[in-house]
Amino acid sequence: MNKEKLGLTFAVLDMITYGFLPIAAHYFVATIDPLLFGGLATLIGSIPILGILKKQNKVHDMFRKDLFKPLLAIAVILNCSTIVFLLGTKITSSINTGLLIQTEPIYAIVFGSLFL
Repeated sequence: MNKEKLGLTFAVLDMITYGFLPIAAHYFVATIDPLLFGGLATLIGSIPILGILKKQNKVHDMFRKDLFKPLLAIAVILNCSTIVFLLGTKITSSINTGLLIQTEPIYAIVFGSLFL
């Protein structure tokens, strides 16, 4: 499989995954506590990054003293946003969750222009 077909395959799989996100998020937070689901999603999502770091022999970089505080701040901010999203998903429908996901880039632009 050449690179173009591989890239198109990944793009289609990404679109399918992104399309099922509101439905899956609403289903899982209805059956599992949103805080637990947010933590598990973050842990599972970090596995590929840890694999890449291990392959490049850079896992030790995560534990450097000068990078610990910035990485911790990034982790806390990302986890807080995920947990708030999942708490909101629990009290709304899948359609409203999809609309919330669509407005996320707008908020990212606004907050990025304010804080960067």
